Amino acid sequence: MRLRDLLAAFNEDLNDLNPAGTLPNRWSQAQLLRFFNEGLCNVFTLNPNEFVEASMVKLDPGTLQKLCDCKVLRKILGQTDETGLVLTPVPEQNISILSRWTKKVCLTPTNGEFTLTGYTYSAGDNGYFNVYPPIPPNEDVYLKVLCANPPEPYTMKDLDKEVDAGCASVTAARQWVLYSALMIDDEVEIAVAAARVHLETFFNILKVQLTQQRLAELGVNRTVRATNDNG
Repeated sequence: MRLRDLLAAFNEDLNDLNPAGTLPNRWSQAQLLRFFNEGLCNVFTLNPNEFVEASMVKLDPGTLQKLCDCKVLRKILGQTDETGLVLTPVPEQNISILSRWTKKVCLTPTNGEFTLTGYTYSAGDNGYFNVYPPIPPNEDVYLKVLCANPPEPYTMKDLDKEVDAGCASVTAARQWVLYSALMIDDEVEIAVAAARVHLETFFNILKVQLTQQRLAELGVNRTVRATNDNG
C-alpha cells in the first residue's frame, strides 16, 4: 500500500474521507503523517524488536566495542568470515562471573584462527559491549548481529512509497493516529472514550501493559486512566 493510500485509510477510519470537490478533510495529510511518524517512534520505544535487522560488523582491536548505526543491540548471532557466513556462535556471558574470574584465559584456536568465546552487553551501556578474548591487533574479526534502530520519519515527499500496512508496527501506529486525532476533541466525551479504545488497542497490539509509567515514556500528558491506576 502506498503511503498516500494509508493516509486516506486513516481519513476513512475517522469518517473524514470527503469526495473530491466537497468540504476539505478535517485532518490533513500532513497532520495524519505527523501522528503516524509519532506512532512508529512510540512503537520503537515500547517494543524495539519490531525494527530488528541483521547486519555484519568488523570489530576493533581490544575488548571494548562500539556498534555504529545500532541503537539497540538485541543479539550477536555469531562470528563470521568476511562474506558474512557464520563460522561459530558467540554466547552471551554473565558479566558478574567474568568479573570474579582472575585466572588467565587459555585459548585454543580453531584451525589456527582467532575465535571469540563470548560477549557481555548491558542495555545501559549506550551501544558498547565487550568481547572475549580481546581482539588482537591486525586481526580481521567479524560478527553478525541483530540491531534495532528507530524508523526514519516519512515526509510529504514519500507519499508514493510502499508501506507494509500488515506489519505489527504499522498496525499499531494506525491506532496511535486514531487516538491522537480523536483526542483533539478532548472536550467531547464520546471522542475521548473512542480515543481511549484506540490507545488500549495500540498497547495490546504491542503486547505491552498500559501503565502511567509507559504513558510518561511516550509523553502522554492527557488524562488517561492506566491499568495500574486505582478506581
